[in-house]
Amino acid sequence: MKQSKTVLIYILIILTFPIFGQSFKGGGRNNSGGLFTVATPGKAGRVVTVGGRLSPVLKINHTVPVSGYIETLLVKVGDRVKEGQPLIKITRNVAGETFLPVFIESRISGIVSEINVLKKQEVNSGTSAITIIDNSSFLLVTSLSDRDSQSIRYLGNMPVVGVNTEEKYFNGRILYVSQEPDYNTGLFTLNIQFPYQKGLFLGMVLFVDIEVQKSEGISVPNSAIFKENGKNYLWKLGKDNKLILSEIVVDKVTTTTVIIQSGLSIGERYINNISGNEKEDMDPKDLIKANLENNTSRVKTDA
Repeated sequence: MKQSKTVLIYILIILTFPIFGQSFKGGGRNNSGGLFTVATPGKAGRVVTVGGRLSPVLKINHTVPVSGYIETLLVKVGDRVKEGQPLIKITRNVAGETFLPVFIESRISGIVSEINVLKKQEVNSGTSAITIIDNSSFLLVTSLSDRDSQSIRYLGNMPVVGVNTEEKYFNGRILYVSQEPDYNTGLFTLNIQFPYQKGLFLGMVLFVDIEVQKSEGISVPNSAIFKENGKNYLWKLGKDNKLILSEIVVDKVTTTTVIIQSGLSIGERYINNISGNEKEDMDPKDLIKANLENNTSRVKTDA
């Protein structure tokens, strides 16, 4: 058993030996078997996903202007109508008096959504008679938390893209975020408008990803960050090819990456996964050796 442990250690050293001979000169490539990474521009942001069913932007309920009875229904559900078009003919039925028929006319161009009266039905003034919807554009109305409402409000009328359950995409635009929440739920309301497009229909379910709090800088993995006394540091490769510990200013942190605003320049090399063996002015070869020794120590312990 002891002999097999020794053989395993020698194998690890032999496999790693070529790394010791690598040159750490030149600024354009990663070195040390992936120990160092060249700093490149990056960006990060938080994405808010909302969804819901499309509703009409405008929906007008037309009521009966006078008491009487319904003489004629001039349209049916689903018909497209124009503004000013007669919809319903009403006759006033007052004993001993004669009146001209009264027409309910459409106040908007759109589609007949509902008809709430029947032919020959007696109706009173104010009775709900017919509903017209404007389907030239659609509205997605959804709820937002305090945090998300403030972030999205600052975006203004930003263009967005909605996707349905069949993964078809439609262009829209943020209309507005309500100034007040629903005081019962504490949630704000987001309105997104979608102009009429082929394939869109009322009631369709759409989902929209909205990127908020965008940050740009140099992107590095979280595993590269060394924290001490409330400050953030990176181990970099200096001009003399020795390790230096550099304080950095962090702009944005995600679950996997960090966006750096200062302390690291594009083209500089940094350790992408710190081991704890790093020291100031350390030669990368010595760091590799220290990491290897730690690995072989763990192999001995596990064995």
